[in-house]
Amino acid sequence: MKKNLIFVSTGTLVSSFPGVEFGPLHYRHIEMDKELNLKLNKGNFDSHMTLSHDSLDNIRWWSSNIQTATRKILHNSPEVVVYTDASQMESGSSNSEQSPSTSSTIGPVGMQIIEQSLQHSGISSDNVEVIMQSWRDGTRKQYKVYINKWLLFCCEGPHDPMHPSVRSLLSFLHSLFQKGLSYSALNTARSAFSSIDINMSDVQDHTPVGKHFLVCCYLEGVFNKIKPVPRYNNIWSVDTVLDYLSLFWPLDEISLKELTLKLVMLIALTTGQRCQTLTFLDISEQHMQKDDKCFNFALTGHLKQDKPGQVFGNVCLYKYPVRELCVYETLSYYISTTEKLRNSTKLLVSFIKPHRAVTSPTIGRWIKNVLGQSGIDTERFSGHSTRCASTSKARLPVSTDEILATAGWTKESTFRKFYNKPISVSNQMSLAVLN
Repeated sequence: MKKNLIFVSTGTLVSSFPGVEFGPLHYRHIEMDKELNLKLNKGNFDSHMTLSHDSLDNIRWWSSNIQTATRKILHNSPEVVVYTDASQMESGSSNSEQSPSTSSTIGPVGMQIIEQSLQHSGISSDNVEVIMQSWRDGTRKQYKVYINKWLLFCCEGPHDPMHPSVRSLLSFLHSLFQKGLSYSALNTARSAFSSIDINMSDVQDHTPVGKHFLVCCYLEGVFNKIKPVPRYNNIWSVDTVLDYLSLFWPLDEISLKELTLKLVMLIALTTGQRCQTLTFLDISEQHMQKDDKCFNFALTGHLKQDKPGQVFGNVCLYKYPVRELCVYETLSYYISTTEKLRNSTKLLVSFIKPHRAVTSPTIGRWIKNVLGQSGIDTERFSGHSTRCASTSKARLPVSTDEILATAGWTKESTFRKFYNKPISVSNQMSLAVLN
């Protein structure tokens, strides 16, 4: 669909709001798709764009309701007005008799409740600050979801949010299970409770409620009750994506966007690493070394699998004889191209001004974009699937040790049954993937 048609259509929709009661709720996704595609095509109003599923849902709503939509001329005055706190805190609200700046907070939300639990147990503020760093960003985001669900659950019954009993936790977990949440989701919620409950009131040895025998039995029962379904029964062909990437050649004739997407996909395939790892690649002298055979990156942050005494090594990107698929040559050209554009030493920066360093979700979307353009079903496969696809292809000609060392797996649950000592990383996996 052409962009100029979308502009006209959204303008018509907005102009109808005075006569359509719920119109403003059903055009935002169209507007966001329009702005995103306008950026991607550098302001070209005549280019074509693809609408997301959410935008199509918006259009379906208008198609179904445009003939019957109405709007009241007058509305009754609201009895109560509730404001959200505009501060940087995670929570807060006020009623119509208070200004937001003098609001009374609802209470701790997300990781704040863990911090408050630590403080109530008598631990000093300095110690609490350090202890809170033991949960990484990914864990914090996961815990926050289920802690907030727990607080809402407590509002519906007589449950103590700060000191959950075993009975309350079992009821909460079962409510999540009845809503269709997976074993993995329930196990994450259980782990969050173990972090909240520093001083258990109903367990004499202060065992966290999340580790109580009955809670563990319940989770085991959920696991046995739900039939295991693998996320992927099969995986897409790496060769299909490589054929697509080889079309972006020569490098000096493709756009910055195409160059960026090609580089990201080549790095993901040749290393088997997560999107998170790619955000830790840095081109500063202290983190990147280059010779005539490879780029060697020392990561700037801890990976998901890192733990004391066992930290993943460097990421190496080697030369490949087929220039169209050579990650080394693509990376060299990318660094020189972005040298005057970037304002960060992070390797991967946005191809749209102001060219800031990108995050893991952005890299995941880029990879998914390449998969879609290559003909891969992106409804089934996410950006993370490159990790499975690349190692699956490399599995036959390359030893398991080589794959584990390159892709950063630490134990058997992700690839094999027993963990051996680390081995030196070579270019065998990247060669196997590209060949």
